[in-house]
Amino acid sequence: MECWTCSQPAAATCRFCGRATCRTHAQVLPYVLTAWNAGADKVQSLVVEDAIHCGGCRPHPAPVRLDLVLQERDA
Repeated sequence: MECWTCSQPAAATCRFCGRATCRTHAQVLPYVLTAWNAGADKVQSLVVEDAIHCGGCRPHPAPVRLDLVLQERDA
């Protein structure tokens, strides 16, 4: 497998998009494994602080509403 950015041998795959990345281009970002309601307007989550990121994809910084997906499913 080759790095998406430079075509050198890949060392890992991006946790967010699956692209291969070499050690030079690999970055890290926090990745939320799961989140749950902890009561009274409180949400907790389990996070991996240093998940591999390719540097090419752009994970959304905030939650995305899925209303359209649910509407299409129910149609």
